[in-house]
Amino acid sequence: MDKSSLLKIAITGTSGTGKSTLAEKLSKDLSLPLIEEGYDGKITRAKDKSLEVWETEYLAILRERHALENQQSCFVADRCALDLMNGWMNNGLHQRLDQAKTQSFFNHCLRMAMAYHFVVITPWNSLPFVETECHRPGMKRNANRFVL
Repeated sequence: MDKSSLLKIAITGTSGTGKSTLAEKLSKDLSLPLIEEGYDGKITRAKDKSLEVWETEYLAILRERHALENQQSCFVADRCALDLMNGWMNNGLHQRLDQAKTQSFFNHCLRMAMAYHFVVITPWNSLPFVETECHRPGMKRNANRFVL
């Protein structure tokens, strides 16, 4: 068995840095299944969203992602548990929810992350920014290089 067939590779990084492009290329070149990002349709963009909705959405994504990753003995993941942790923090859930909920969420994400053989963090400005999201209505990339 080829060693690359045992790899679990996660790609993370700031929006617009080429995560999906890299994940697709690695998946193809290493003949590994690709786990696509798939977060967008699961996080609503409502400005007045309740804390309970935020929590429910992130927990649902975490459970779904965990199931997808556990179904594969190897993969290349476009985004990963580390992105979920970042999203939790970026949306202030760690400040607005009970500390035990944040700790539980983070512990689950960390257990998932420990299963990755490699985590690739795409650097800001490594690829020219090309807007490719016209097929995702309402989606705008975050051009802030300090937000994953």
